[in-house]
Amino acid sequence: CRNMYNNTIYSAYILPYVVEYSFDENVTFDSYGAFPGEKVKKGDVLIYADSDKIEDQIEKMEETIEKQEESHAEYLEEANEEIIKLMDATNYWKSAKESYDALGSKTYAEAGITEVEYNQLRTASGYYDTQAQKLLMKETEKAQTIALYELDHAYNLEKLAKLKKQSREYKILADMDGYVV
Repeated sequence: CRNMYNNTIYSAYILPYVVEYSFDENVTFDSYGAFPGEKVKKGDVLIYADSDKIEDQIEKMEETIEKQEESHAEYLEEANEEIIKLMDATNYWKSAKESYDALGSKTYAEAGITEVEYNQLRTASGYYDTQAQKLLMKETEKAQTIALYELDHAYNLEKLAKLKKQSREYKILADMDGYVV
């Protein structure tokens, strides 16, 4: 049997582990997420900052991105329709262009056609050239517009991601389980 009176007694202080929290930048306090004495778990919100301004910026950026996407989709639809029309017109005048080019340097008399037919072929050849040039210009414009859209869209998505990250910084989260002091 053991004698309880023959033990050595030590004195000690037990101090709680205390962590102080603060915001990284100058923000306005909004409300508490946990009050003194409350038990919290890691990841619980301790304090909220006023995030109305950043939330408004996020909302505006989301609207901007949505409008940008809608506008781009409408542009692509219209551009594709115009390209199809220009391709049809180009193909329509192509045979006239080929007939005129086949004449080479022959006169209308040497080609066995009338002067009116010769002039019609020459005019039709010009229409083909005009339509082909318009088609090339429209395809180039479309490619440039797509490239600009992709740059702008990527920039806006990156900006939105930064705003969302910044909004998360408007809360202080507990980094361990414990009690609020």
